[in-house]
Amino acid sequence: EDDKIKDYYQKNKSRYQRPEQVRVEYIELAARDLEAAVKVNEEDLKQFIDSQQQKSSQSEERRARHILVQIDDGAAQDKADAAKKKVDDLYKQIKKGADFAQLAKKESDDPGSKANGGDLGFFGRGVMDAAFEKAAFALKPGQLSEPVRSRFGYHIIKLEEIRGEKKVSTEDKRAELTAAYRKQAAEKRFAELYESLANAAYEHPDTLMNAAQVAGVPMRVSDFFARTGGPGIAGNTKVAAAAFSNDVYKDNVNSELIEAGLNHVVVLRVKDKMPAMDRPIDEVRAQIVNDLKDAAARDQVRELGQAMVTALLAGKDFTSQVKEHKLTIEKAQLARNDSKVNATLLRTIFKMPKPIAGKAHFEAVALDNGDYAVVAMRGVAEGVLAQAEQAQKEAAKNDMQRMWSTAESAMLKKSLKDKYKIERFPERL
Repeated sequence: EDDKIKDYYQKNKSRYQRPEQVRVEYIELAARDLEAAVKVNEEDLKQFIDSQQQKSSQSEERRARHILVQIDDGAAQDKADAAKKKVDDLYKQIKKGADFAQLAKKESDDPGSKANGGDLGFFGRGVMDAAFEKAAFALKPGQLSEPVRSRFGYHIIKLEEIRGEKKVSTEDKRAELTAAYRKQAAEKRFAELYESLANAAYEHPDTLMNAAQVAGVPMRVSDFFARTGGPGIAGNTKVAAAAFSNDVYKDNVNSELIEAGLNHVVVLRVKDKMPAMDRPIDEVRAQIVNDLKDAAARDQVRELGQAMVTALLAGKDFTSQVKEHKLTIEKAQLARNDSKVNATLLRTIFKMPKPIAGKAHFEAVALDNGDYAVVAMRGVAEGVLAQAEQAQKEAAKNDMQRMWSTAESAMLKKSLKDKYKIERFPERL
């Protein structure tokens, strides 16, 4: 009834208060907002593309086969001539159609790759001999190099495949590269402005105007919000927390820079405060009605639960009582650490007296959510001693292992201290 709503409202006004709120001035500095102002000139863009090409070429890997005709640096001329003649002959055989892998197995002097038909697997730049690398990275898949001289001898190289990024095409990816260039430049500018913004906000704690001018961004004003946050910028929990911190809320100074995201900071100050106030009854009427219904429902289930226990103790049949009140029975065999039922209910069950001579014991239990449970304890099965003893043995074993480990560690430390001279430098700690 309406009079109950009004009476409850008068007695519980504090429950329905609008919490204290603030409205803040703030400025945001975000790298993404700086991208549009980045001016792109062709020379800078070219340098950026060149750097991207260098990165992509460094990540490129190639798989090749080779045949090695070994010859040491400084070898006699006749041996050098013989090696050159052999490699030229092998090269001609391959050009005429000889199988590269089979020829490598038979003729190559490289014991590491010979058995695999000269297959070296994938390798990147900076791994192979410089002359070998230059020749290998100049080939296309399926191509054959002319004989190449390295410090190990002569090589014939066949490129099998390439993996990894290819060089960036300026024309094909101009828009993408320009966007990446703008992003990189904006992040660099953000880093430059970060310190200047922090200094300006600190050096002029009673205004954000200087900080806004330094960062070149506008000052904005939020809606009112509470400690729990609100719409817009107040949806960030760090922002809401900073607004109600002692320095900002009580001393009315600028906040420190708040990390609102990646390359995104906010600095704020409180513009207006709205103290906690009572909300009018019409605004909270629906909430009061729900609270009154909830309280009445809790009272009803408690009264019913207690009445059922009284009736059961007086000799009424449990099943009949359940049917009379249109309830349901849940049967369960429960262990002390069971998770099948509510924790409060389980604790109560294991505190109940054991039934005598097969006669059930009854009890009502109030649960945390307002529900009520009526328990009929039918029997108790004692724990198995052997299982308990085994669990105790395992626990004792673990305790002894920890004890011995600690003791051995202490003995080791003591022996090291006794054996070596130790100097301490407390001023460095």
